[in-house]
Amino acid sequence: MTPEDTNPLFIGIDPLFHSNVKLTVHNVLLLEPYTPLGIYCFHGHFIRHVAICGIIVGKEQNYNYSTITVDDGTGTLPCTNWTASHASLFSLGQSVFLSGRVVDIRNHRHISVQTCYQTQAKDEIIHTLEAIYLHRSVYAKPHRISDHLKRALIHYEETCTVEDQDRRIHTEEYRSTFEMALLDYWKTHLSKGTYSYTISRQDSNLVALAESLLAKVGTTKERDITRLFEETTLHLVDSGDLLCQDKEAGLYFLLPEDKLQQTIVSIIKKVATHYHHAVYQAYIIQSVLDVPFFSSLKPDRIRSFLQHLVTQSVLYKSTSSQYSLVDED
Repeated sequence: MTPEDTNPLFIGIDPLFHSNVKLTVHNVLLLEPYTPLGIYCFHGHFIRHVAICGIIVGKEQNYNYSTITVDDGTGTLPCTNWTASHASLFSLGQSVFLSGRVVDIRNHRHISVQTCYQTQAKDEIIHTLEAIYLHRSVYAKPHRISDHLKRALIHYEETCTVEDQDRRIHTEEYRSTFEMALLDYWKTHLSKGTYSYTISRQDSNLVALAESLLAKVGTTKERDITRLFEETTLHLVDSGDLLCQDKEAGLYFLLPEDKLQQTIVSIIKKVATHYHHAVYQAYIIQSVLDVPFFSSLKPDRIRSFLQHLVTQSVLYKSTSSQYSLVDED
């Protein structure tokens, strides 16, 4: 791929972009990040997903995820599955084949596992030989884009009209409908733990809704469906309904409203004990933001939640800018 072919307009044309690229761990570690969206460059090819084969030399498991460290003789690489029990299925010393998306978490290269299964030692040798062969015969050769296709894509980008832009998935009406459905999915299925937005992308009902909404603006392409999921997830983060645990890895969790309520009640009780029952809204908001767990919340989200607690008879407004606990009187 020539330098001009690295134009973002051409991403996705190379077949390797949609493949699990067979690599050694050494080559996975050498991948160059191309964008903050999890796209990497390998010999001029845009790739996202890779496949490796090696021996498990480490295991880590906690409430939200599990990680196995794989060694294939060329290096070691942590591979994370966002299911806490995944690591318990494997033992140290086992040979495994796994594929997934390349991610950088806190400046460390990982694979977000999509497929993982036990293999034999001979399979590791076969995988390494295939990776070496493909490196020489396919990966090291540039993907050529015809001049005709380049001109057509550039012309389309330059002549895209305002009307065309209005028909894209940014349409507020459709995004609002999908946003409510996606938030309901998180509350129903993903209320506990940390997840990637790709989990919801696999739900058939949400995909069907996305397709029907996008069909109204003239597209049902997979990339537009995926983009709708991505943008709606980020919008839920902006609104405070989802909190971001790791932006680079695309990991989020549902705002625990019970924990937020307990935090606010505790703040008001603490002030009421030493001073008076009524507490200023600005003080409550700043105190919530001082809690590391809620530090990424927007002040407007805390204000709306305070109003929610008023409607639930947990708080009442003693003045236009002060709140008191209902059970404190």
